[in-house]
Amino acid sequence: MTLAISPVRALALFATIGAATMSLVSAARADVPPPEGYVEQCTVELQQHADAICEACGSYYATVQKCPTQYASTPFQKRCQTSGASVWTEVWCRPRTSSDPAVAGAAPQEAPPAAAPPASPTSPTPPAAPAAASTSAQEGDSCSVGAVGAAGGARTGAWFIVATLLLAVGARRR
Repeated sequence: MTLAISPVRALALFATIGAATMSLVSAARADVPPPEGYVEQCTVELQQHADAICEACGSYYATVQKCPTQYASTPFQKRCQTSGASVWTEVWCRPRTSSDPAVAGAAPQEAPPAAAPPASPTSPTPPAAPAAASTSAQEGDSCSVGAVGAAGGARTGAWFIVATLLLAVGARRR
């Protein structure tokens, strides 16, 4: 018994199998490690100088806009981003003001203008605390591959496989 499939059906079958395979491949995301001997230059310690206050903001591929949104209405500007395709840290800095504490080991700042009152040595202004990162998985801030990857990519890939098998069986019976 020979199985005769028209060229159009064969092409449709191969296209469907190809689409299902590509849907599974696109769900994989991997970081490429930095080259051997690489020293990270994007750290708060390396970016913060006498003229700036810097904060670190962690993010990952599902929350790309987390840090820009967090610092949108502040004087902070993005200075750099660590290596990493799916998980990284951004360093955001703002100009230092006269009310900010001095940085240890940094060059002293110029004296504030005469019109500004001097800071009281008995009540220093505490440094601004970085905004707390949200830990709610409902907001999509979870860094768990199982929480995000399994929900999106694996279920979609499974449906493509089921659809491909149904189309293959349907094309064979005609």
